[in-house]
Amino acid sequence: MKFPLIKFLIFFALGISLGIYFEFNHQIFALIFFVFLGLGLLNEFLLKSYLPSKKFIGELFLIFAVFFAGISISFIKNDSFKINYFPKIISLNNNQKYQSLIEITEPILIKKKTILIKGKVRKLIYTDSTYTTIGKAIWYVSKDTASMKLLPGDELLVSSSYQKVENSLNPGQFDYSKYLKFNQIEYVSYCQNKWNLNNSKFTLKRAGTLCRDYCIDTFRKSNLKGDQLAVACALTFGFKDELDDQLKHAFSSTGAMHVLAVSGLHVGIVYFLIIGIFKLLRLAPKYNWVKLLVLLLCIWFYALITGMSSSVVRASTMLTFFIFAELFNKSTSVYNILAASAILLLVINPFFIMQVGFQLSYLAVLGILYIQPKIEKLFYFNNWISNKIWSITSVSISAQIATFPLGLLYFHQFPNYFLISNLLVIPTAFILLVLGLLLIAFSFSSTMVILLGHIKGFILNLLIGGVNWIDQLPGSLIEGISITITEALLIYFTIVIIILYNKYQRKIYAFIVISFLSFLMIGDIYEDYKFANQKKIIIYDIPTHFAMDLIVGDNHYFIVDEQLWKNKQQLLFYIKHNWYNLDLNPPEYINIDQLKNKTLIWEDQVIDFVFENKNNIELNRSLKNDQFWMNNQIYLRENNKIAYVSISSKKQTNEELQIHSIEKDGYYVKNL
Repeated sequence: MKFPLIKFLIFFALGISLGIYFEFNHQIFALIFFVFLGLGLLNEFLLKSYLPSKKFIGELFLIFAVFFAGISISFIKNDSFKINYFPKIISLNNNQKYQSLIEITEPILIKKKTILIKGKVRKLIYTDSTYTTIGKAIWYVSKDTASMKLLPGDELLVSSSYQKVENSLNPGQFDYSKYLKFNQIEYVSYCQNKWNLNNSKFTLKRAGTLCRDYCIDTFRKSNLKGDQLAVACALTFGFKDELDDQLKHAFSSTGAMHVLAVSGLHVGIVYFLIIGIFKLLRLAPKYNWVKLLVLLLCIWFYALITGMSSSVVRASTMLTFFIFAELFNKSTSVYNILAASAILLLVINPFFIMQVGFQLSYLAVLGILYIQPKIEKLFYFNNWISNKIWSITSVSISAQIATFPLGLLYFHQFPNYFLISNLLVIPTAFILLVLGLLLIAFSFSSTMVILLGHIKGFILNLLIGGVNWIDQLPGSLIEGISITITEALLIYFTIVIIILYNKYQRKIYAFIVISFLSFLMIGDIYEDYKFANQKKIIIYDIPTHFAMDLIVGDNHYFIVDEQLWKNKQQLLFYIKHNWYNLDLNPPEYINIDQLKNKTLIWEDQVIDFVFENKNNIELNRSLKNDQFWMNNQIYLRENNKIAYVSISSKKQTNEELQIHSIEKDGYYVKNL
């Protein structure tokens, strides 16, 4: 195989994924790794080189060694398997309040009323005992002038208890607890203003955050405001806290969201900008090492001023490997270099494999490296502008081919006009990033800052206006696509086989493609048949809101309070993914206020909406001993929070009455 590291990366990543998903925690896997590694060495030194099976056996042993190395490193790096993991101390002491010494590891997230802190628990102080611990958690503190100044590297002494992050509460809802667990976070603490700054120490994250905050302050001084400032900060530094939901939706639905998350595109722009400067300088070949050293320094300085986010560190690591390969005049394949950077990152933190950004970035780069040259060769134009437009278009197509199955799996949508939007945003992002770096370089001059700010603001208005225009075009976004992991893998297998068919022109590949596509179609037809016959009632568990679906086939009535109906972000977070999974059409909206203290008859179901003003509801107080529960009854509180749902469908006495508490038992589903 020409690209052995790609092969090893696949098995290494597979081992890590299985180790994390199934939470393997046993030394036997490390022992198996050493066994296969030893067998590989014995094969190399003891078997005769002329034996035809030697190479095959050696590779087989090495693959198994790499696979079990992946499993081993997944539990070695897993904090929850360590003896001093702080939740183990909590469980010993019955979740009492603790004094915790914590270290902030990430830039704070400023919310409307609170500050979200991510960090490590260094010590737990309980009564007269002090425990040295490891493990990450989230803390919410009151928003004030002191908490807004907190930085990575700050050590706080907080007083609070810890709560385990609950699993998702509704069918199809984004599983926030699993997302946090893949970041090795399982507990959250609400400590309000019960904290004190204990110490501060230097970290790269701290330096990066200080640099980023200085740069953002420079942008503010340039008179960028509102959406201009929000997009400029996101595009240049990956700081998205000031983006509103509407703007996020516009960039997401047009396929341009990648320019607002500092990643390979931005690091690549910095790379080519420095390369362009050195081309103008025309350095002698013997000074090539100077160029490469400056490239490294510039790339990692840019990573520093963006706050050392995971995406920019990932992209910088990739480019660093390519730069070192050029520095030492290595003719190693770009695919091996790409795989080597991924392996290094996974050795440092195997949990990267569970991050959507990690998966998308490496697949996008792989697609651009392999597919883009082949697509670009399809057309050639005689003028420079047409060729550049086609070059950007081919990059967009190749990246989209490599990533769209994951986009469907995770985000349930496909931007139809991604080619148009990328023709706008990629060149504009280049100009805006250069202007942003110039703004920082001339931050000492208020005149230059204002001048560059006016130019940048004008271009930002064009970008925002263009993205909003594309977003408003008919059919700009296909929403509601729901595929399983198996279907996503089948799509990827199909893409790989099509590439092999294009290369080797063998009929067997065409047969395999047709087979895979047939499996996908059969699966889709079966799903359509299954959902065409569904009939169910779903009552969702959403804090301070009421939401209920009455579903027949692919149509449904959605009974909801007006505030939730208008909040598109909450609908997406709590409910819409379930609509996508059930293949439902857009709903018929019914305001719950129209049904309070009324009876609804639907599909032979009689549903009473009983409105109660009291917080504590005595379900049986209106019943006499000889009365029966004939209907489905929903008890509501003043804030539309469901208190109880009676789920009787036939005559039942009080003693036989079944009660489902939404607050205690979570969402409720009744299949009819």
